[in-house]
Amino acid sequence: MAKRFTDNEKWNKPFLRTLKAPYKLLWLYLLDECNHAGIWQVDLEVAQIKIGEKIDINLALSYFSNKITILEYGEKWFINDF
Repeated sequence: MAKRFTDNEKWNKPFLRTLKAPYKLLWLYLLDECNHAGIWQVDLEVAQIKIGEKIDINLALSYFSNKITILEYGEKWFINDF
């Protein structure tokens, strides 16, 4: 299991502060579940189960549009600043 440091200022940043709760949880989930290079194998079903919220993928993509790069025709997301 990888140990990661977390940015304790993240809650003060407009990006996270302005997200609706399910998308805040999804963003934090992505940061925890991505691999060592910042790539997440998209599995929205598992993400929804783990965070306990329904997610609209199109809305997530619009919220995260400048934070991620879509890879392999949407099957993977690269977190740009990871």
